[in-house]
Amino acid sequence: MMGTVDGSRSRRLSASREFEILDAAVRLLALRGYEALTMDEVAAAARMSKATLYRQWQGKAGLVAAALRHIDCGEPATVDTGSLRGDLLAFASAMPQATEERMALFAGLVHAGRSEPSLQALINERIVAPTLSAVEALFRRAIARGEIPAEHPLAGELGRLLVYAAYGQILLEGLVPDEEYLLGLIDGVVLPLLALAPRPSADVTHQSPPAVARPATRR
Repeated sequence: MMGTVDGSRSRRLSASREFEILDAAVRLLALRGYEALTMDEVAAAARMSKATLYRQWQGKAGLVAAALRHIDCGEPATVDTGSLRGDLLAFASAMPQATEERMALFAGLVHAGRSEPSLQALINERIVAPTLSAVEALFRRAIARGEIPAEHPLAGELGRLLVYAAYGQILLEGLVPDEEYLLGLIDGVVLPLLALAPRPSADVTHQSPPAVARPATRR
């Protein structure tokens, strides 16, 4: 049976040991949330004395800040389908899986930025910003293809709207957005605002609206 690792023997943790501790903190954050997370839980999960955690990070806020810096914040992979709608649909299909840990962390940290303002910038930088950057790249690619005029007043805002609406569902409803929710945002909000509504299926017939009779003019 493995004993508890006591970091009091050394004031400097090895890189691998620090990785293990921060990895445990990330997992517990996603599972428990910031408010419920305790240093005792992290110490137990990492097989480390609580005193060592406090010496290294001075408290929960410092440990969580280090854990946020520890996570992989690379941008979600994107696919060039040749159209903005195709790119957005591919992104919506991949986003729930690619950013599952990031969204779970966001859900666990929803109120942390209010109680610990020093964490708010890190939450935005490490969790929200990579997704936002990836979506904005899709819109820049659509402008380069000529799908969207560069001067379109919403070209730079709708990617932000899509990402904020996705994370807003976590904030307001406590639900991690799924593919169906994201598709609804794309086809119901984003593309209509760009006047790039999805093409109708072949079995849908569009008819001209009936002419409106104009009243006769008295002489």
